[in-house]
Amino acid sequence: MTTLADPPRTAAHKSQRPGTTRRSRLGEWWAGWRVALRLARRDTRAHGGRSALVLVMIALPVALMVAALTGYATKDVHGAEAIPAQMGSAAGAVVAAQDGQYPPSPLGEQVVTCTGNGPCTPPKPLPLPGVSGPVTTAPVAQVHAGIATLLGARLLPMGDEQLHVTLDGRRVLLGTLLVDARDPLVRGKADLVSGRWPQNRDEVVVTQTAVARGLPTSGTLEGRVVTYDDRGDETVTSARLAVVGVADAPGAPNLGLPDLVRLPGTLAAGRPIALIDRATPITWDDVALLGRHGIGVVSRSVLQGGADGSFESDSGGQQDTLLAIALLAAGLLIESTLLAGPAFAVIAQRQRRTLALAAANGATRAQLRRTVLAQALVLGVVSTLVATVVGIGLGWAGLRAYLRWNPLTIVGPFDVPWWQLAIVVGCAILAAVVAALLPARGLGRIDVVSALRGEVAPKRARRWVPVVGVALAALGGAGIFVTIALSRTTLLQQPRVVAGAVVASAVVLVVGALLTVPAVLVLVGRLGGAFPVPVRMATRDASRQRGRATPTVAAIMAGTILLGATTIAFASITERQRIDYVPSAPAGWLYGQVFGDEADPGVAAAQTIPGSRAYTIRSVAPPERPRDSPGSPSGPNAPTRAIAAATPGCTLAEISSDQAQPPRCPSLGLGLMYASANLRSFDEVGLRDLLRPTPEQRRVLDQGGLLTSQPEIARAGRLTWLSTDLTTQPDGTQTPGPVTTLGTIPVALLTPEQARLADAGNNADTAVLGPSGITRIGATPHPQHVLVRPADGTTITDAQRDAFAKAVADPSMTEEISGEVVHVERGFVDTYARLRWLMVGTVALLILVATLTATALSMGEAQRDLATLAAIGSTGRLRRAIAAAQSGALAVVGTLVGLAVGAVPGIAFARAATGGYDDGGALVKAPTVVVPWDVLAVAAVGIPILAALLAALVVRGNPTLTRRTT
Repeated sequence: MTTLADPPRTAAHKSQRPGTTRRSRLGEWWAGWRVALRLARRDTRAHGGRSALVLVMIALPVALMVAALTGYATKDVHGAEAIPAQMGSAAGAVVAAQDGQYPPSPLGEQVVTCTGNGPCTPPKPLPLPGVSGPVTTAPVAQVHAGIATLLGARLLPMGDEQLHVTLDGRRVLLGTLLVDARDPLVRGKADLVSGRWPQNRDEVVVTQTAVARGLPTSGTLEGRVVTYDDRGDETVTSARLAVVGVADAPGAPNLGLPDLVRLPGTLAAGRPIALIDRATPITWDDVALLGRHGIGVVSRSVLQGGADGSFESDSGGQQDTLLAIALLAAGLLIESTLLAGPAFAVIAQRQRRTLALAAANGATRAQLRRTVLAQALVLGVVSTLVATVVGIGLGWAGLRAYLRWNPLTIVGPFDVPWWQLAIVVGCAILAAVVAALLPARGLGRIDVVSALRGEVAPKRARRWVPVVGVALAALGGAGIFVTIALSRTTLLQQPRVVAGAVVASAVVLVVGALLTVPAVLVLVGRLGGAFPVPVRMATRDASRQRGRATPTVAAIMAGTILLGATTIAFASITERQRIDYVPSAPAGWLYGQVFGDEADPGVAAAQTIPGSRAYTIRSVAPPERPRDSPGSPSGPNAPTRAIAAATPGCTLAEISSDQAQPPRCPSLGLGLMYASANLRSFDEVGLRDLLRPTPEQRRVLDQGGLLTSQPEIARAGRLTWLSTDLTTQPDGTQTPGPVTTLGTIPVALLTPEQARLADAGNNADTAVLGPSGITRIGATPHPQHVLVRPADGTTITDAQRDAFAKAVADPSMTEEISGEVVHVERGFVDTYARLRWLMVGTVALLILVATLTATALSMGEAQRDLATLAAIGSTGRLRRAIAAAQSGALAVVGTLVGLAVGAVPGIAFARAATGGYDDGGALVKAPTVVVPWDVLAVAAVGIPILAALLAALVVRGNPTLTRRTT
């Protein structure tokens, strides 16, 4: 046997000095790579079909990831992309005002930092020039003038309102931007597409978002205009508005998408929103100055990172994004390496004779390895570039399709994240080179004589390799479980460390599994002796040609690993959701939330659901405070009435400030910041048919008492109703006034079923009052929930549900909102079904491509063996059976090993997602792990059958016979 060895370093070689008589090592290395790359380009063009298959192997996962990253980057509107939507072309914008100093904030929000146990009170604001009194109650024009004086700028007033209109029988709520859009400052925030801007308050311009919702681009809109002041009080007026144009108004996540643009009218006090026009940038010092006057401002210069360097964007989010991209890229590296392995194995196998001739003529090991690595580099670069272009196009097309389906989605300009794509492209090219490393190393140990004869001598399997593989697989699997377990404790709480450790453990697990594949193939070859001739020949060939069979197995493993992990994780999460599911109403009943007092749910049910019976559950509000009470100011900090059912020994002052968990004074309150509960009221019919109280519970309700879901309150036996007027202080705390005792009442415990029924399955602390209890405390009940029982033997259809939702909705609401809070109890519904099938479909596509490509490459390499069988007289049926058995056997090994490997991270993730843990990492709720044997069985049977059928189809009926060289 003749093997390849590097030429010895003789004394003549040592005596030669670099520079004059021979090339330097770097020049020699570069020249060798240039030749290898030139040969790789020529070979890629010469074998277009094989090159196309390799392109598909590498490009498919890259294109999917590029499309996902492009879509996410476009949808993620932040930083400089959000500036035009917030302030147009202005230097800044006034966004808020308060009766206290604003700490400087880049986004203009109120940031409060409290130390110690005392009240958290912001300092009183400095007086604004020309403004007498607080900025929250002063006229908006005065506040704007004071800001303009401080900044030496011009302010353009802005505001917002809501317009409720009816179009084609549908109620539509339209968000309206109030601004004089004729001003150049508005460019970028709203740009005219057609028509003209409004010139008076009776004209509006519709945005492209509103047009997508069905609004006309001309004509008249009639409806009700709703505005809100700083206290949340609404004002409703009627309006008849002429549509005079169409505009493009991009939105931002914290601003929404406006539907209309209208000139501002009288703006509500306390909301001095405006655009700031100034020739010089608004600096961080300007933001701080206005903050000391109680004005929140955002600055274009600050958001862009002005020259003063006072504000630097938080890099934490960018680092987290980079980490996520790195993790995805690491997964791509593993996936692409496994998928591309068969292609480069076939390339190396096809070139054995050519490279043996080169070796016989003095080629070194490095030169032979470069031949395969150069082809991997060329194919990797070409495939990733093609995949990048295709992925960007898919991302653009996907976004356009998604916006047609959901036009209210806020997206920025089409954004290609080039630095993220660079990471993906680099990992994909590296994956191609890594996939070619094993075949390239094999060429360094080529048997020149056997290769020239066209023979492939089987190599002896090393016994220590599968042992190391099992050890690595066990180590990687244990690493995944240990890392996830430690992440639940205080020992390991760094998300980046956890993610990196999980990825590293997964890589070790996959590498270990791959090292066991050759031993599994040898075992399969030995077991194949008991099968018919085609299977026996196929398994024996696979065990002998392990260098060709292992990459095919690895490619099929790549998809089945994902399949095993995702199906186990989703099945376990779904089962946990099913176990934890709590019905909100009896099966088949309609339940929902009622807004407003105008509609009668009983009448609506009779009109929309024939033969049904409606039951209304009312929420309980504290008694209204008389408006003529002495010393009652009218403002945002005006006193409000509050009542509480206190346990013995607790005062109302203690209850209103009790933030402990569990509370020191278990009580039920209304109108309190803390200790408030969901109090519900039933009429006599509802008590009889729905709640069905026990005799003891009925006695408590008849005596004016209440039923509670909190055992610690029920154990008290009796509660005392206390009433007071609360005043909210500037620091947010509540100060009670004089306390009035309304009486002592009995209390009893609700059953869990009664509590869920009373609060529509919200699993919150709930209490129930009867009619006598409502009268006792003078509370005001309001319709909150409705339950509708269908007629006997019937079910409530979706059309009836929609009709009922429309009938009971508040006229100020849109039908979309009202329909979202009315449901029919149909039992547990798998909310992840679509996502699960999307994931399974994507993984199935990867498995299909991997199986088809790997089988095609493997059978292309086996054509010579099949031709030999034809030459000695085998029939076409036998050759097809051998080819099908060989591909099926490799697919069985790849599928079973891949599912076993994928089960490890799948089970680990399922345990982490479905188990309950306390702060110390101790298990408090048993995890749920479900193995979907049906899906895995279909994969274990279907993938080998698919591979076998494909292999049988590609076998030629009349193979080309060639004379063997001797």
